[in-house]
Amino acid sequence: GPNPWQKEQPTKAMEKAHDLIRLAAAAGFAKIHLDASMPLAGETYGKNFDDHGIAERQADLAAIAEESWTAPSPNATWKPSRKSTAVRNCLSCMCRV
Repeated sequence: GPNPWQKEQPTKAMEKAHDLIRLAAAAGFAKIHLDASMPLAGETYGKNFDDHGIAERQADLAAIAEESWTAPSPNATWKPSRKSTAVRNCLSCMCRV
């Protein structure tokens, strides 16, 4: 979701969140945390941001993930270890890439 870009305007922050989700899904990540519950720049919960807005953003991110997801190749030789699986599934780590 847009968590790393909370200080940016909603349109820009969500564009970046879309890109992040698109890249993660296309890379074959099967577990992606879609959290859009945080207000972005200029938003205040209960005033111009509410549960309906959160649900719309999360549904949008889910649709992008579904459209972009690529199953890992059955011929892949790399097998994740327990530690690498935890790192791969941590989108907050990916945001720093």
